[in-house]
Amino acid sequence: MPLMDEFREEREALKHKPLRERLSYFFYYYKWHLAAVAAGAFLILSLVGQLAGRKDTALYAVLVNGTELAPGGQYSQGFADYLGLDLQESQVIFDASLRINPGGHDQITVASGKKLMVYVASNEADIFISDPATMELYAVNGIFYDLRDFLTEEQTAAYSPCFYYVDQGVMDAMKDNLDYSYNPDGQDPRDPLTMEDPVPVGIFLDNAAALKESYSFSGGQAVIAVVANTQRPEAARSCLDYILQQHLTAAP
Repeated sequence: MPLMDEFREEREALKHKPLRERLSYFFYYYKWHLAAVAAGAFLILSLVGQLAGRKDTALYAVLVNGTELAPGGQYSQGFADYLGLDLQESQVIFDASLRINPGGHDQITVASGKKLMVYVASNEADIFISDPATMELYAVNGIFYDLRDFLTEEQTAAYSPCFYYVDQGVMDAMKDNLDYSYNPDGQDPRDPLTMEDPVPVGIFLDNAAALKESYSFSGGQAVIAVVANTQRPEAARSCLDYILQQHLTAAP
Protein backbone atom coordinates (compact mmCIF):
# COMPACT_ATOMS: atom_id res chain seq x y z
CA MET A 1 0.00 0.00 0.00
CA PRO A 2 1.41 3.44 -0.90
CA LEU A 3 2.73 5.43 2.05
CA MET A 4 0.21 8.26 1.61
CA ASP A 5 -2.69 5.79 1.63
CA GLU A 6 -1.40 4.30 4.88
CA PHE A 7 -1.10 7.76 6.34
CA ARG A 8 -4.67 8.65 5.35
CA GLU A 9 -6.01 5.42 6.85
CA GLU A 10 -4.14 6.10 10.10
CA ARG A 11 -5.48 9.64 10.27
CA GLU A 12 -9.03 8.46 9.59
CA ALA A 13 -8.82 5.79 12.29
CA LEU A 14 -7.42 8.31 14.75
CA LYS A 15 -10.52 10.51 14.41
CA HIS A 16 -12.46 7.96 16.44
CA LYS A 17 -9.83 7.50 19.13
CA PRO A 18 -10.06 9.07 22.63
CA LEU A 19 -8.61 12.53 23.18
CA ARG A 20 -5.60 11.07 25.01
CA GLU A 21 -4.51 9.03 21.97
CA ARG A 22 -5.15 11.83 19.51
CA LEU A 23 -3.09 14.27 21.57
CA SER A 24 -0.22 11.81 21.86
CA TYR A 25 -0.24 11.22 18.09
CA PHE A 26 -0.35 14.95 17.45
CA PHE A 27 2.55 15.65 19.82
CA TYR A 28 4.63 12.82 18.38
CA TYR A 29 4.36 13.96 14.75
CA TYR A 30 3.60 17.67 14.84
CA LYS A 31 5.07 19.21 17.99
CA TRP A 32 7.80 21.10 16.12
CA HIS A 33 5.36 22.36 13.49
CA LEU A 34 3.07 23.58 16.26
CA ALA A 35 5.98 25.19 18.07
CA ALA A 36 7.01 27.12 14.95
CA VAL A 37 3.48 28.36 14.20
CA ALA A 38 2.74 29.22 17.83
CA ALA A 39 6.07 30.98 18.28
CA GLY A 40 5.39 33.09 15.19
CA ALA A 41 1.90 33.97 16.38
CA PHE A 42 3.15 34.77 19.86
CA LEU A 43 5.91 36.98 18.48
CA ILE A 44 3.33 39.05 16.64
CA LEU A 45 1.10 39.26 19.71
CA SER A 46 4.09 40.18 21.87
CA LEU A 47 5.07 43.01 19.55
CA VAL A 48 1.52 44.33 19.55
CA GLY A 49 1.40 44.03 23.33
CA GLN A 50 4.67 45.89 23.76
CA LEU A 51 3.47 48.68 21.53
CA ALA A 52 0.34 48.92 23.65
CA GLY A 53 2.40 49.23 26.84
CA ARG A 54 2.00 45.65 27.99
CA LYS A 55 3.67 44.83 31.28
CA ASP A 56 6.46 42.27 31.50
CA THR A 57 5.28 38.89 32.74
CA ALA A 58 7.05 37.77 35.91
CA LEU A 59 5.25 34.39 36.05
CA TYR A 60 2.51 32.64 34.09
CA ALA A 61 0.80 29.75 35.86
CA VAL A 62 -1.84 27.72 34.03
CA LEU A 63 -4.43 26.13 36.34
CA VAL A 64 -6.38 23.52 34.37
CA ASN A 65 -9.78 22.51 35.78
CA GLY A 66 -9.28 24.90 38.67
CA THR A 67 -12.24 26.85 40.05
CA GLU A 68 -11.48 30.27 41.49
CA LEU A 69 -12.82 30.64 45.03
CA ALA A 70 -11.25 33.93 46.10
CA PRO A 71 -11.51 37.30 44.31
CA GLY A 72 -9.56 37.43 41.06
CA GLY A 73 -5.99 38.63 41.42
CA GLN A 74 -5.73 37.94 45.14
CA TYR A 75 -3.40 34.97 44.78
CA SER A 76 -1.35 36.74 42.10
CA GLN A 77 -0.93 39.69 44.43
CA GLY A 78 0.22 37.39 47.23
CA PHE A 79 2.92 35.87 45.04
CA ALA A 80 3.98 39.32 43.81
CA ASP A 81 4.36 40.44 47.42
CA TYR A 82 6.38 37.27 48.14
CA LEU A 83 8.83 38.18 45.37
CA GLY A 84 8.75 41.90 46.11
CA LEU A 85 7.32 42.74 42.69
CA ASP A 86 5.61 45.98 41.75
CA LEU A 87 2.49 45.01 39.77
CA GLN A 88 2.47 48.47 38.23
CA GLU A 89 5.56 47.41 36.28
CA SER A 90 5.10 43.64 35.86
CA GLN A 91 2.32 41.08 35.99
CA VAL A 92 1.81 37.72 37.68
CA ILE A 93 -0.86 35.55 36.08
CA PHE A 94 -2.67 32.57 37.56
CA ASP A 95 -4.93 31.58 34.67
CA ALA A 96 -7.81 29.31 35.73
CA SER A 97 -9.79 29.66 32.50
CA LEU A 98 -8.90 26.28 30.93
CA ARG A 99 -11.21 23.26 31.16
CA ILE A 100 -9.93 19.94 29.83
CA ASN A 101 -11.67 16.56 30.07
CA PRO A 102 -8.95 13.93 29.39
CA GLY A 103 -11.48 11.55 27.84
CA GLY A 104 -13.70 14.15 26.22
CA HIS A 105 -14.25 15.58 22.74
CA ASP A 106 -16.30 18.65 23.66
CA GLN A 107 -15.59 22.09 22.25
CA ILE A 108 -14.39 23.52 25.55
CA THR A 109 -11.83 20.72 25.93
CA VAL A 110 -10.58 21.16 22.36
CA ALA A 111 -10.36 24.95 22.64
CA SER A 112 -8.62 24.79 26.01
CA GLY A 113 -6.15 22.21 24.70
CA LYS A 114 -5.24 24.45 21.76
CA LYS A 115 -4.84 27.46 24.03
CA LEU A 116 -2.58 25.50 26.37
CA MET A 117 -0.38 24.30 23.51
CA VAL A 118 0.09 27.88 22.27
CA TYR A 119 1.17 28.90 25.78
CA VAL A 120 3.65 26.02 25.93
CA ALA A 121 5.03 26.29 22.40
CA SER A 122 5.51 30.05 22.70
CA ASN A 123 7.43 29.76 26.00
CA GLU A 124 4.76 31.78 27.79
CA ALA A 125 3.73 29.20 30.42
CA ASP A 126 5.97 28.52 33.42
CA ILE A 127 3.83 26.53 35.84
CA PHE A 128 1.12 23.94 35.20
CA ILE A 129 -1.37 22.89 37.89
CA SER A 130 -4.21 20.42 37.38
CA ASP A 131 -5.99 17.38 38.72
CA PRO A 132 -3.92 14.14 38.47
CA ALA A 133 -5.79 12.73 35.45
CA THR A 134 -5.14 15.83 33.35
CA MET A 135 -1.55 15.99 34.58
CA GLU A 136 -0.95 12.47 33.26
CA LEU A 137 -2.38 13.40 29.86
CA TYR A 138 0.31 16.04 29.34
CA ALA A 139 3.13 14.53 31.41
CA VAL A 140 3.46 11.50 29.13
CA ASN A 141 4.06 13.86 26.19
CA GLY A 142 7.21 15.23 27.80
CA ILE A 143 6.27 18.88 28.27
CA PHE A 144 7.33 19.04 31.93
CA TYR A 145 10.73 19.15 33.61
CA ASP A 146 12.22 16.09 35.22
CA LEU A 147 12.34 17.67 38.67
CA ARG A 148 15.67 16.00 39.40
CA ASP A 149 17.13 18.36 36.80
CA PHE A 150 15.29 21.45 38.01
CA LEU A 151 14.97 21.61 41.78
CA THR A 152 17.70 22.66 44.17
CA GLU A 153 19.00 20.04 46.61
CA GLU A 154 17.06 21.76 49.37
CA GLN A 155 13.84 21.71 47.38
CA THR A 156 14.33 18.08 46.39
CA ALA A 157 14.73 17.06 50.01
CA ALA A 158 11.60 19.00 50.99
CA TYR A 159 9.32 17.97 48.13
CA SER A 160 10.37 14.44 47.15
CA PRO A 161 7.88 12.76 49.57
CA CYS A 162 5.09 14.31 47.48
CA PHE A 163 6.54 13.70 44.00
CA TYR A 164 4.22 12.72 41.16
CA TYR A 165 5.87 10.10 38.89
CA VAL A 166 5.37 8.80 35.37
CA ASP A 167 7.10 5.72 33.96
CA GLN A 168 9.62 6.45 31.24
CA GLY A 169 9.66 2.76 30.38
CA VAL A 170 5.97 2.82 29.50
CA MET A 171 6.38 6.04 27.52
CA ASP A 172 9.27 4.57 25.53
CA ALA A 173 7.16 1.52 24.74
CA MET A 174 4.37 3.81 23.53
CA LYS A 175 6.69 5.41 21.00
CA ASP A 176 8.33 2.15 19.92
CA ASN A 177 4.94 0.48 19.30
CA LEU A 178 3.21 3.63 17.98
CA ASP A 179 0.65 3.08 20.73
CA TYR A 180 -0.69 6.45 21.81
CA SER A 181 -2.34 5.34 25.04
CA TYR A 182 -0.60 5.40 28.41
CA ASN A 183 -1.77 2.41 30.43
CA PRO A 184 0.32 2.13 33.61
CA ASP A 185 -1.50 -0.92 34.99
CA GLY A 186 -0.75 -1.48 38.65
CA GLN A 187 1.31 1.68 38.94
CA ASP A 188 0.89 4.38 41.55
CA PRO A 189 2.05 7.91 40.58
CA ARG A 190 3.05 8.44 44.22
CA ASP A 191 5.15 5.27 44.44
CA PRO A 192 8.24 5.01 42.19
CA LEU A 193 8.73 1.37 43.26
CA THR A 194 5.71 0.41 41.16
CA MET A 195 7.44 1.64 37.98
CA GLU A 196 10.21 0.41 35.70
CA ASP A 197 11.84 3.83 35.17
CA PRO A 198 10.12 6.44 37.38
CA VAL A 199 10.51 10.11 36.50
CA PRO A 200 9.31 12.81 38.93
CA VAL A 201 7.56 15.44 36.84
CA GLY A 202 5.20 16.93 39.41
CA ILE A 203 4.43 17.48 43.07
CA PHE A 204 1.14 16.61 44.76
CA LEU A 205 -0.26 19.70 46.46
CA ASP A 206 -1.46 17.90 49.57
CA ASN A 207 -0.34 20.66 51.92
CA ALA A 208 -0.91 23.76 49.79
CA ALA A 209 -3.50 25.23 52.14
CA ALA A 210 -3.35 28.80 50.85
CA LEU A 211 -3.78 27.71 47.23
CA LYS A 212 -6.78 25.58 48.17
CA GLU A 213 -8.37 28.60 49.80
CA SER A 214 -8.18 30.36 46.43
CA TYR A 215 -8.80 27.47 43.99
CA SER A 216 -10.46 24.06 44.01
CA PHE A 217 -9.66 21.26 41.57
CA SER A 218 -11.58 18.35 40.08
CA GLY A 219 -11.57 15.39 42.48
CA GLY A 220 -10.12 17.50 45.29
CA GLN A 221 -6.49 16.71 44.33
CA ALA A 222 -3.99 18.83 42.45
CA VAL A 223 -0.47 18.39 41.06
CA ILE A 224 1.99 21.12 40.10
CA ALA A 225 4.65 20.81 37.38
CA VAL A 226 7.17 23.10 35.68
CA VAL A 227 6.90 23.52 31.92
CA ALA A 228 10.15 22.28 30.37
CA ASN A 229 10.76 25.33 28.17
CA THR A 230 10.03 27.98 30.80
CA GLN A 231 11.99 31.17 30.27
CA ARG A 232 11.61 32.13 33.94
CA PRO A 233 13.08 29.22 35.94
CA GLU A 234 13.92 31.32 39.00
CA ALA A 235 10.34 32.56 39.27
CA ALA A 236 9.08 29.00 38.75
CA ARG A 237 11.23 27.71 41.63
CA SER A 238 10.01 30.53 43.83
CA CYS A 239 6.43 29.73 42.84
CA LEU A 240 6.86 26.14 44.03
CA ASP A 241 8.12 27.40 47.38
CA TYR A 242 5.30 29.91 47.68
CA ILE A 243 2.54 27.44 46.82
CA LEU A 244 4.02 24.68 48.97
CA GLN A 245 4.56 27.19 51.79
CA GLN A 246 8.26 26.56 52.10
CA HIS A 247 10.68 29.44 52.59
CA LEU A 248 13.54 27.88 50.68
CA THR A 249 16.31 29.50 48.68
CA ALA A 250 15.92 29.07 44.93
CA ALA A 251 19.12 28.62 42.92
CA PRO A 252 19.87 31.23 40.22
